Amino acid sequence: VIFAPVVLLLTGIAGALIALTMGRPVFYTQQRLGKDGRPFTMYKLRSMRSAKEGAAVTATRQGDPRITPLGSVLRRFRIDELPQFYNIFKGDMSLVGPRPEQPELARAYAQKWPQFRDRTTLRPGITGWAQVRGTYAADEAESQQKLAFDLYYLKHASLMMDLSILLQTFKTLVTGSSAR
Repeated sequence: VIFAPVVLLLTGIAGALIALTMGRPVFYTQQRLGKDGRPFTMYKLRSMRSAKEGAAVTATRQGDPRITPLGSVLRRFRIDELPQFYNIFKGDMSLVGPRPEQPELARAYAQKWPQFRDRTTLRPGITGWAQVRGTYAADEAESQQKLAFDLYYLKHASLMMDLSILLQTFKTLVTGSSAR
């Protein structure tokens, strides 16, 4: 509720720019796994060109050609993530926690690393320890490192750790660092 005026204003401006430069749809929805592995629909502002019909599910990579010029700016300052406050309002997500994963990728990772399922013992977050400590996970090695950060967070989660994550996230938002 506290963030609603800023979130709504920035989302409206970004949505109008997306509609003008990329057309519709403005919002991007994707199935993700939440607490206890339950699927939910996660909302984002569209920052990429639409995937081709039947294209394989892949993580976004550095310099991904699907990202539009406007999408690059939206991603840099995490404006594309603002609609996830609606997911918080609905109870699908929290502000801090492990990032929710796509079901297909979660299944593949859980086969390689059985402890990957442990990430779903908490409600997923818009930001988390893996986001402020690591980098964006685009390959198997980076995903394994992200998992290690998430498991560390699960073991040491506290109000102080969450406040530290929020402060580091704010710094990232201001500087626009580590975006893909």
